[in-house]
Amino acid sequence: MTSVALAETLNKMERRFFFERRTGRASRTDYIGGNTWRGWRASPKIEDAVVRALVAAFDVFVARFQDFYKQNGPVTRKVFDAFHAGEVEFLFEFTKKHHRAAQVHPASAGDCHGYAYNSYAKVLNLIYTHWFFRLVPNSRPPKVNYAATDYPDLVFCCHVPLDTQIHTGLRDFISRGLIQKPSVEMPNAGMGSVRSKEHYYALQEYLRSIADSIQSSNFPGRPVSPLAFEAFWEG
Repeated sequence: MTSVALAETLNKMERRFFFERRTGRASRTDYIGGNTWRGWRASPKIEDAVVRALVAAFDVFVARFQDFYKQNGPVTRKVFDAFHAGEVEFLFEFTKKHHRAAQVHPASAGDCHGYAYNSYAKVLNLIYTHWFFRLVPNSRPPKVNYAATDYPDLVFCCHVPLDTQIHTGLRDFISRGLIQKPSVEMPNAGMGSVRSKEHYYALQEYLRSIADSIQSSNFPGRPVSPLAFEAFWEG
């Protein structure tokens, strides 16, 4: 019964995220929310330095993502993960040097050059997941193109942006007996609580293993996308 309940729940979440999404779209200002802004700092503190760096990051990293996919697509998880790890390093350098008078960095300490690994990874993951919800050019009022079916490989490769909402939703699933606890520590706070690359990838593999065990009713012949867990944000 539990597996049936989990299958029904994850398929509903997958459909809600990819085809009924209400929040966020692929633009410089819409891809990122207040909870992520608050997890970043500028040293020394300079007004708008964080906002300017992360807004500028959208254009830069979308272009790099599209170039990567043009050269390598369709991609496997192994190929995507290697690309992602390299982009975390590039984002560190980008935010460090973007403002001539300040270094922009995560608020939380960790193993990525002294900062929490997931704080960098989450920014990238928001860019990549929002890429599935691009605005239709010149549409008035603005309309969103739900592009997941055009990129089935990316649907199953992209990482879940880990934060308080996701961690809380997973704890709820565990308490209801829908899923088992991960073999690694479940984060007890927001994005900055995933401090190391090892912890980050262990959690991504945990989510992938759950999703892989369920057949998708939205993408025939494929397992559920791990990004179904992003629907925790949809309520």
